[in-house]
Amino acid sequence: MKRIFTYLFLFVFYNFSFAQWEPLNLGVNINSFYDIFCISPTVIIAVGSEGTILKSTDGGDTWTKKLSGTDSNLTKVKFPTANIGYIISGSGNILKTTDGGETWTAKQTGFSGPYFSDLSCVDENIIFTSNLKSTDGGENWVLFSETYSDRAQFVNGNVGFAGEYLWQQSNWQNPQFFKTMNGGNSWQTISGVAPFHFLNENIGFYYLGGLYKTTNGGLNFEKLNNHGDNNYSLRDIFVVNENTVWG
Repeated sequence: MKRIFTYLFLFVFYNFSFAQWEPLNLGVNINSFYDIFCISPTVIIAVGSEGTILKSTDGGDTWTKKLSGTDSNLTKVKFPTANIGYIISGSGNILKTTDGGETWTAKQTGFSGPYFSDLSCVDENIIFTSNLKSTDGGENWVLFSETYSDRAQFVNGNVGFAGEYLWQQSNWQNPQFFKTMNGGNSWQTISGVAPFHFLNENIGFYYLGGLYKTTNGGLNFEKLNNHGDNNYSLRDIFVVNENTVWG
C-alpha cells in the first residue's frame, strides 16, 4: 500500500506540468485570487483581492460576481454545508452566506491583527480562525489562544493543529507546530510543519522535502518519500484519503 501511495503522489507531483489545463475568462480584472472552494463538482466559490467573490454553477465555465460589501482582500473561503459558508476578510470581519454564496453578510469579530490567516469550519456553527473561535455561527467570537500560527485546522470542536512554514523562521530551523485537545485553550508542541492536512484526529500529513504521515495524532510521523532537498516545501496540500494527496 505504501508503494502504491508513493507512486500516486510522485506521479501527480512530477507530471503536473503535463496535465491539460485551460485558462478561464472570469470577467474580472483584479490583482490576485487567494482561495477557492468547491461546494460540489459544479458549484464553486473563488475569492480574491478588492473584495472579489465569484461563483460558478457549471463547473467553472462561467462565473458571476457576488457583492461582498467590502474592498478588503478576501483570503480564505470554506463551506461546512452546501448553503452555509464563511470568508475571511482583511478588514477583520468574517463574511457569512446562508444561501450557497448568493449573498454575504459581515459578522463583526471585535478583533483586528494577525488572527485571520486561516479558516477551519468544524460544522456550520463551530468556526476557528488562526486565533479566534465562534460556536454560534459567527455571531460571537472569543480569542482562544495567544499563539499565532499561519495554518490552523480543527478536526472537531476539541482537537486541532496549528503550524508555521519553514521559510517563516529567520534561521530556517525548527518551525512551530502545535496540537490542542481542548478547543485551543492549551497547546502542546509536536513535530511537524506547514503545509499540513489531517483527515481526522489520528491520520494526518505534512510536507517538507517529502511527504510525512502520522496515524497517532501527531505523536510521530513517518516519511513516505523523499524529494531530495530537505528544505523543499509546498504552499499547501490537500488530503483526499489516506492514499491520495494533492500538493
